[in-house]
Amino acid sequence: MNYNNQYIEVKKFYSEIAPYYDTLMIDSFNSIATYRNSRKMLIDILNEDGNIKDIVDCGCGTGIDMILMSKAGFNLLGCDISKEMLDMATKNNSRLLPQNKLRIKNIDFINKLSDLGTNKFDALTCLGNSLYHVFSTNKLISTIKGFYNVLKTHGLCLIEVDNLDTILKVLPKYRYAMHFEKIYNFKNNTFIAYDKWQFCKHHIISHVYLLNDSSDYYNIQTFKLPFRPYELNKLISILHDIGFREIEIKSYGISHHPLQSIIFIIDSKEIITRYSVIIKCRKV
Repeated sequence: MNYNNQYIEVKKFYSEIAPYYDTLMIDSFNSIATYRNSRKMLIDILNEDGNIKDIVDCGCGTGIDMILMSKAGFNLLGCDISKEMLDMATKNNSRLLPQNKLRIKNIDFINKLSDLGTNKFDALTCLGNSLYHVFSTNKLISTIKGFYNVLKTHGLCLIEVDNLDTILKVLPKYRYAMHFEKIYNFKNNTFIAYDKWQFCKHHIISHVYLLNDSSDYYNIQTFKLPFRPYELNKLISILHDIGFREIEIKSYGISHHPLQSIIFIIDSKEIITRYSVIIKCRKV
């Protein structure tokens, strides 16, 4: 696998889908209020610590989670590889939190997090499967070492990923899966989003199709995002080896997390449910 090409594809995906990203995410929750409620566990974990002030959000995207954490009283610095996503974050900041200008940096947290210095932050968040854009075990180890180094002693690290252990078991067996379909409204136009996962040997390619039916014909846009899921036990083992302790998996639960969705394995008509977890750990 050419990892450099994969990173280029990731950056291209987020740059191209940036104008649609919040519509795809927030509409999945029906409203920003519902999305905010879905983040209650995240905010509760940060509040329960009692010693957190400064947070770095790795892979901050369009800044919605940064804004929610800022509204909860934390100081945020966000970094993302996509300038276009950060442009959306700036617009969201002006629209949703005009009284507090967020700090954002166009930094690749996988390779360049050390640019922020060491022992700087009380907490680090890496949300929404951002860690799955690391395509080799060696790079995964160096990325998590970067997380460790940027945190202060006793700093909290929160990594949110989908639990795709079941998918990893069938990865060599099947070819693709249809992930979801939904009707959205974007700038007074209606479109339908489909997400087809193509199973490769060591990673998955998500093909996102946006079908715009606002005219006499369907206008189809295609976006391609490669990602590599890891087994939760492997992530926990790496975190422990690097020096993180108090490692816990905080599960939203299949029936309680709005991001949970059904994957239809087309090849066998098998149905698999995926759900998100937060891996909580601490630098000692």
